[in-house]
Amino acid sequence: AGGVNCSFILRPTKSLTDVPQLALVTGLAVAETLHHLSGLRPAIRWPNDVLLDGEKVAGILVESASQGAQVSAVIVGIGINVMTAPRDLPSGATSLSVKTTSISDRFLLTGRLCRHLSQRYDQWNREGFSSIRKELVPWIGMFGKLVSMVTGQAQNAEGRRPQAVEMQGQVVDLDDAVHRQDRAV
Repeated sequence: AGGVNCSFILRPTKSLTDVPQLALVTGLAVAETLHHLSGLRPAIRWPNDVLLDGEKVAGILVESASQGAQVSAVIVGIGINVMTAPRDLPSGATSLSVKTTSISDRFLLTGRLCRHLSQRYDQWNREGFSSIRKELVPWIGMFGKLVSMVTGQAQNAEGRRPQAVEMQGQVVDLDDAVHRQDRAV
């Protein structure tokens, strides 16, 4: 209640390995929309969250259907907390109504989002991710921060029980291969 929740069916001319880039393409469109309507400066948390002051205000989900390596359709789902009451939000989430009074018209927000997403999607389809990446980098909120991730399994020192391996690193950049999780850190 009080949010903008929408899905777009896209038919990109890209390969299946390029489809995960759409989460960041969409994140850029969401961040630009919120910024243009409110003056706020959202941050994109790779790969599919948009934050305001460190709290999640929007989420993106990308699902694809394919036949072999050929993409037949991609569904991009977007959820933005607009007028959602703080008591109805999970911990770590916020609503636009908490951060600003300049965005209350969900129809206007949806229309502007459609325009921004259409422009960024067309750009990505024509020019590839490199052109999007250049404009995306200033919106990424993780640069310079220490991040941790748990990946894979490794045997402990005694060679018995497998355990998760935690890695830490500082985020310094984002390259064009966003479909590989190990390339973003």
